[in-house]
Amino acid sequence: MLKCRLTYLFALVGAVLFYIFFNGYLSYYILLFALLLPILSLALSLPGMCRVRAILQAPSAASRGKPFPVYLQIQNRSHLPAARIRLRMRYQNLFSGEKYAETLFLPGPHGVQRVERRAVAQHCGKLSMQLDEIRCYDFMGLFSCRHRPPEEISLFILPDAEVLELPLQAAPAPDPESELFSSNRPGSDPSEIFDIRPYREGDLMRSVHWKLSSRMDELMVKEFSLPISNAVLVLFDLFGTTEDLDRTLDHLSSLCYYLLDNQMPHEIMWYDADKIALRSWPIASPDDFLSLMNIVLDKPAPIEGIPAPECRQRLGEAKDVPYLFYVTPQRIEDLSSSTAWEGAI
Repeated sequence: MLKCRLTYLFALVGAVLFYIFFNGYLSYYILLFALLLPILSLALSLPGMCRVRAILQAPSAASRGKPFPVYLQIQNRSHLPAARIRLRMRYQNLFSGEKYAETLFLPGPHGVQRVERRAVAQHCGKLSMQLDEIRCYDFMGLFSCRHRPPEEISLFILPDAEVLELPLQAAPAPDPESELFSSNRPGSDPSEIFDIRPYREGDLMRSVHWKLSSRMDELMVKEFSLPISNAVLVLFDLFGTTEDLDRTLDHLSSLCYYLLDNQMPHEIMWYDADKIALRSWPIASPDDFLSLMNIVLDKPAPIEGIPAPECRQRLGEAKDVPYLFYVTPQRIEDLSSSTAWEGAI
């Protein structure tokens, strides 16, 4: 904008000097044209400048190190175009603390245009994206109109999980005293309903859902849940450098998905420096792991902390479990059998 104003100023000075030193109608018309041209440019540009709106869109999650789309939807509700639109985008990773920005210049034709940008995040975290500035310029670039930016959006940059092959046995047998239930198999525990389905021959009458059956004019049967044993405990450290945390979360993600693929629900435990306590999170489905990432990646992690196994022993919570894993940036350790997999990822 400054460049355009300086250019116009030099042109205007030239027109004034031409009018002073050249006595004639031509110099008068040139000076008059130079004075009226900005007003004409503003009059033609103003409808398009004032009726521009921009929306930022992105997926809810993406993998670390892999490109993901970011969409800019620009709407000009005027029949006249906007000469140029300046958009300044700000990115901030709430987990790693990284901040960066970029500026785009786009035309503003009538209607809706959708611009796709490809972005790549190198570190895990909750990525906040904001259109800090939406500024429209007239055809000469002398005047501008600024619009209120939309609300910021965010997406989670998840760890880059890979396939593991670990020598573990099959999932343990159902545990009638467990408070964790299978998400894909029914059982016989009446304290939790797995599903409701139409009556089939051989179903027990005590499992009929009478209230729902009366509304649907059809016998509906309650399927009870299957309690499963949570025999796997996974420990990890939520502190360290950004690179160490990326590797730790990559290992953790790979291990969790391996356990879920093998029908082994588990519990994840880590030391929370803010609460000064161990926190745990049960994992029985991929949605549970995504919920855990929403909690972990929502704020910066400290550089130093207490290792989870040491903190667990200090607090006297070192109960025996068949499988006890400790995830570090370098490897996955099975503390129950003193085995480590350094090349697991």
